[in-house]
Amino acid sequence: MNAKVCEPRIVLFLCSLISILSITPALPAFGEVRLDDGNNIYQLTIADKNYPIKYQITGTGNKVNNISAETDNATLLVNVLSQSNGRLSIELPRNIIDSKKEGDVDDRYIVFQDGQVTSPEEIITNSQARILAIDFDKGIGQIEISGSKIMPEFGALSALIFAVSTAAMIVVRMKLHKS
Repeated sequence: MNAKVCEPRIVLFLCSLISILSITPALPAFGEVRLDDGNNIYQLTIADKNYPIKYQITGTGNKVNNISAETDNATLLVNVLSQSNGRLSIELPRNIIDSKKEGDVDDRYIVFQDGQVTSPEEIITNSQARILAIDFDKGIGQIEISGSKIMPEFGALSALIFAVSTAAMIVVRMKLHKS
């Protein structure tokens, strides 16, 4: 049997595959740099772009292992090695993650430590960033910071792929309906 690339079934399959591959619910982050002022910068990589996340962590033997972003629920996941009680101070740039309620008014971030809700202290708020301080106990492995939006929510490429896929499916459906 000789299959043609332009057959409706193949076009639908390819469009569906492209749409599925463009969905990225959890995006890995990597790369850490220590600054002279005691801050660390973690290079969060989303869709081939680097977004610096500044943080400080206190406590003997405590460190941040990695930071990742979950775009489907606007959450930053901070994996920590906590060998003692400590505090994570993290700067959340508004162009990366923010928490707003109706009327573009700042709202509280929801923070979890190993799945348990905790109350962070918001140290600084300005037009560029918000800094949270989160106290944690020895043994905590993950701190989740949930906002109302994470950037980029949908990149231009994802929107273009979705539009092209939808148009292709409509054209194929119309061709099939005529035959």
